Amino acid sequence: MVDYACTPEEVQQHFQSCGTVNRVTILTDKFGQPKGFAYVEFLEVEAVQEALLLNESELHGRQLKVLAKRTNVPGMKQFRPRRFNPYMGYRFRRPYVPPYFYSPYGYGYESSQVQKANALHALLLKEIRWRFRQISSNIRLDGWGGLYQDSEVI
Repeated sequence: MVDYACTPEEVQQHFQSCGTVNRVTILTDKFGQPKGFAYVEFLEVEAVQEALLLNESELHGRQLKVLAKRTNVPGMKQFRPRRFNPYMGYRFRRPYVPPYFYSPYGYGYESSQVQKANALHALLLKEIRWRFRQISSNIRLDGWGGLYQDSEVI
């Protein structure tokens, strides 16, 4: 951990006693602000052991934590289970159902008019299904394909 106001030149001067510093990289976030971490690359391998002795030394009034770079072992990827998403619910993800009415603005955006049209369409379908259930008990079909309800042609 390095101070947020530290420059790469100051970090290089701090570690110059260990060996020849090849490169200093201070990590920044997407806004360009330092994260408080830095990488120091040495030309000699022995300089790394000397740099580890500077652990808990102070730079800009802040205590440094010095660690050797960790190398990943190929094929040893850690399994990380997925985190619970409160918006996903407890079940598996449902398959994609396309909307009743496609937006002229593309996939990512639905105008309020399109949202109202989709809601109205869903309500109309619900009403049609409900009415069909109400009258389906007394509807009969004759041999000619005509629908009759209580002896009236529909």
